[in-house]
Amino acid sequence: MERERQQRERERARAEDERAERERQRSVTRQQERARAEEQRRARIEAERVRIQQQEARQRQQISSVSAALQEQLRVQQQQRQEPRQRAQGSFRPAPQQTFFTQQPQTVATVAPQTRQPFSNNGVCADIDPPSRCIPWAQYCQASTYMHQYCRRTCHFC
Repeated sequence: MERERQQRERERARAEDERAERERQRSVTRQQERARAEEQRRARIEAERVRIQQQEARQRQQISSVSAALQEQLRVQQQQRQEPRQRAQGSFRPAPQQTFFTQQPQTVATVAPQTRQPFSNNGVCADIDPPSRCIPWAQYCQASTYMHQYCRRTCHFC
């Protein structure tokens, strides 16, 4: 009987040891699963970080190219604005509130012969200023020497 009791005790101890071993293995397995899940989470976060960095780099490149294009466009516009001023040496732009000129008979007589001068600029009748600058001021053709000089075609001086 004593022997049977010892035998049962050993079996219980062995069963207890096996149960403890299975529990330890489950615990290790859970820890490994958690470690794998954490590793996968970190990999996803890193992939997202890399994707965001690439997207930001593309956006910076787009901004840079747009900025360069805008700066070039601004430079060209400023250059176009400066060219007429350089030619005119002071830029003729009458104010919209300017009163209309009344022509004296002698003024008409002196201006009229100047209106039909021969072709200039190698036989080509052309405005020196762009049409966007000459056309709005066409009403001042007879009264303005600037218009006579820089807007010859618009004012029909040739």
